[in-house]
Amino acid sequence: MLSRRYLRVKAFQAVFSFVVSGSDNLEVAQKNLLHSLDKLYELFIYQLSFLIALSEFAEKKIAANKKKFIPSEDDLNPNLKFIQNRISKLLRENVELQSEIERFKISWRDEEPMLRKLYAIIQGSKTYHNYLKNEDSFDSDRTVWVKIIKNQIANFEVLRSYYEEKNSIWLDDFTIANHLLIKFIKSFTPQDDKHKILPGVFRNEKGVFVPEDKEFYIDLFTKTILKQEENVELIRTKVQNWELERIATTDMIILEMAITEFTEFPSIPIKVSLNEYIELAKMFSTPNSHIFVNGVLDRTISQLLKEKKIKKTGRGLIDRSIRE
Repeated sequence: MLSRRYLRVKAFQAVFSFVVSGSDNLEVAQKNLLHSLDKLYELFIYQLSFLIALSEFAEKKIAANKKKFIPSEDDLNPNLKFIQNRISKLLRENVELQSEIERFKISWRDEEPMLRKLYAIIQGSKTYHNYLKNEDSFDSDRTVWVKIIKNQIANFEVLRSYYEEKNSIWLDDFTIANHLLIKFIKSFTPQDDKHKILPGVFRNEKGVFVPEDKEFYIDLFTKTILKQEENVELIRTKVQNWELERIATTDMIILEMAITEFTEFPSIPIKVSLNEYIELAKMFSTPNSHIFVNGVLDRTISQLLKEKKIKKTGRGLIDRSIRE
């Protein structure tokens, strides 16, 4: 379920940690590589459980409002659309999700202040008000959660801080976990029931394991490390006006990973790899790094093509727009 782009992000983070730590134990690094995805999956389950907790808090608040000393008309006759949301119901009833919540011992019982604060933010949003006014449908139930995740949950610093206290690596994984969350919510259909299978990091929306993605992830990390000396020497020839020590560590790792992908992954088109690493530079490096990375990689591609060190096969045939 994790897209190749985010697998590259996780591989980049792992290579960066390996390089900065000065470690030379590749076996341990590979174990940590897979462990980091296990922790990402755990964060994904936390986020799903948080949606359930938010829905349950809304239901609890509506019940409490009815018991006010002088309840308003809205308190007595509230709009129940949000707490009766079909996606929320499917999440609460999902057998596998409830099992995973129990396995990770997840509880939001002591986090009511955080839930109250976020629910108030949601209630004040246009997304929430439009949802209550719109026609009742499965699609609107699904869409409102996607918008809430994108606009309110993803920007809720209290929740980010909560996760950072739980596990420091979750701060970096918060964005990716929300990507997984949105993708999963979008996958729901009216035909789904409590037995809908949860997607794993290497499982698609139907729960089917995708071995190619796991192989790509491990190989990208491992081959980047093993080819580091060779790739650094190649980069040196393309940055003649720069001393390698002046190049940011993030830029160097992005360049090394890109060259590894050009030469070691024959089924991935050059243009796809090039675009992905330019995007990676935008995400993790300085404002102008993507321009620098693009220039170095363009020159590198030309040389590698001339030396026939890039060999693409099948659907990954060299893009016609890329010339020697």
